[in-house]
Amino acid sequence: MSQSQTMFNYTQYQSDDGTLVIRNDIEKIEPYAFQNRTDIKKVIITNGIKVISNYAFYGCTSLTTVVIDNCVKFIGNNAFHNCVALQSVTIGNGVQIIGNSAFRSCTSLKCVTIGDSVESIGLEAFMYCKSLTSVTFGRNVRKIGSYAFEMCTQLADVTFGDSVEVIGNFAFRDCGSLQNVTFGPGVKTVGMFAFQKCTSLRKIVIGPNVQTIEEYAFVHCTSLQSVIIGRNVRKIGSNAFSKCTSLQSVTISNGVQQIEPNAFSECTSLHTVKIGKGVEMIGSSAFSGCTSLKNVIMGHNVKIIGQSAFMECTSLKAITFGPNVEKIENDAFRYCTVLSNVAFGDSVPTIASNAFYGCTTLRNCKNGKKSLNHL
Repeated sequence: MSQSQTMFNYTQYQSDDGTLVIRNDIEKIEPYAFQNRTDIKKVIITNGIKVISNYAFYGCTSLTTVVIDNCVKFIGNNAFHNCVALQSVTIGNGVQIIGNSAFRSCTSLKCVTIGDSVESIGLEAFMYCKSLTSVTFGRNVRKIGSYAFEMCTQLADVTFGDSVEVIGNFAFRDCGSLQNVTFGPGVKTVGMFAFQKCTSLRKIVIGPNVQTIEEYAFVHCTSLQSVIIGRNVRKIGSNAFSKCTSLQSVTISNGVQQIEPNAFSECTSLHTVKIGKGVEMIGSSAFSGCTSLKNVIMGHNVKIIGQSAFMECTSLKAITFGPNVEKIENDAFRYCTVLSNVAFGDSVPTIASNAFYGCTTLRNCKNGKKSLNHL
């Protein structure tokens, strides 16, 4: 191995096979230091380097392997962006932050092991890594940034460590091969569009400490069949599970207080919904267009059933309301064409004039033990 040149006040060594070793007499690789170098095939960052700066290896299109020592604490924004031949990355246990777009568009990258010291994965950190099949998260990762793994189309399995608290907006959007997601006990928020169009995802168990499922979080997950929502979820955001056309059953825990608009709209295979006792409001169009829905177990504390909440649920034959329903809004059960039995508690709520419009087979309406002539 021979010395090749001196740059930015430190010495780099490169062998004939394209291996670059950076000596340990400096603490920082400067921004743009090796940008667009096509002769570098392997990088070994040795003991002593603490910072890989922004764009340090951007566009090194022949780079296949990177070994990052345990002393490195920070990988900067776009540090390895567009290293299209990069196949393997070992991130040492000293790294605390992986910057925005750090490995974006590394289209040959197949596997990543993220060390135990990493606390944050930046915005778009691994976006468009289309060959990535597996990710192992270290036990101290707390936040997965927005778009971090978007369009990683070969990614099949994700297991979150116990410390992950936030899954950012769009974090795994369009990961079409993703089949299994295991939420650790630390996850509190699943961001907007976090798993949109994960079309191979089949089952989700929302962890016990998740508090919020944001809007569109699982929209268009067309293979998703089963959802169990953890006991501490307070809100299911609008369109969170909309157009999950294979979803068959949903259990909504007692901790959920609000089901927002369109949360489960157009889930055309959904046949059973159990609504926990904590839910007070079912948002507008929350279950509209769920054409296979036959069984709805209504929680006792539901007070408001929003506009078009169960519109065009054309398989729904009977509904029993809890004792605390106060209001059924416009079109709530519009065109539920086989709905024949409706039962209220001891008091009849305020019912909009067209709440049951087009329910042509509705014959049996009861208020406690009394029959009602009309709705």
